[in-house]
Amino acid sequence: MSLTTVSRLLAKFSLSFYVAKIKPKLTEKHKLESLNFARMNLKQPIEYWRTFQYTDEYRSKCYANRASRVLRTPKDEWNPKYFLEVQNMDCFRALCYTSITQQHNLKLQQDNAPTHFSKYMKNFYTANNIELYRFPVMSPDLNPLFHCWNPLKSNISPEECTTYDLLNEEVKRALEQISLDIINHLIDSMPKRLEEVIKQKGDATKH
Repeated sequence: MSLTTVSRLLAKFSLSFYVAKIKPKLTEKHKLESLNFARMNLKQPIEYWRTFQYTDEYRSKCYANRASRVLRTPKDEWNPKYFLEVQNMDCFRALCYTSITQQHNLKLQQDNAPTHFSKYMKNFYTANNIELYRFPVMSPDLNPLFHCWNPLKSNISPEECTTYDLLNEEVKRALEQISLDIINHLIDSMPKRLEEVIKQKGDATKH
């Protein structure tokens, strides 16, 4: 089969090569937990989501410069079948833990990762009168803070930071450049995020 014939067939079925979306690998249990969470909270108003302090960890990774392409149609852009799983990629990591909020005296949002609910952390929450609210495990699409990491990916080159201290300083600098308008917009996107999770039946979304 000639290259011309292949190109003609691809065009006939609207197929082309696109850079793969990078999303975490989700099990059926992860999907079900996110779907149930979204359904349970779908009718909550925006004001409700403004009462949380959202937390997340950022791991600086070198995979951002390793674009992989997949063959798909334009309408399959957000089809999980064509995502690239984060855990299958080589990376260089540095951890940054931060939070965003609109108000004070808030509920602290955490995902259900075991490290957040160790005996030490439970004692810390109790001693400091911190009210917790659990999000599903492996649900970055439900956490508005997750999108605050995007500026970091474009502004930081891990390979140029020879130590973790240097990398952490770069992360802090990039975080300080994120405007309050962006943070408010992300927090107010929670109802839309829930709708997308339900639409995707608990799978990864465009958020």
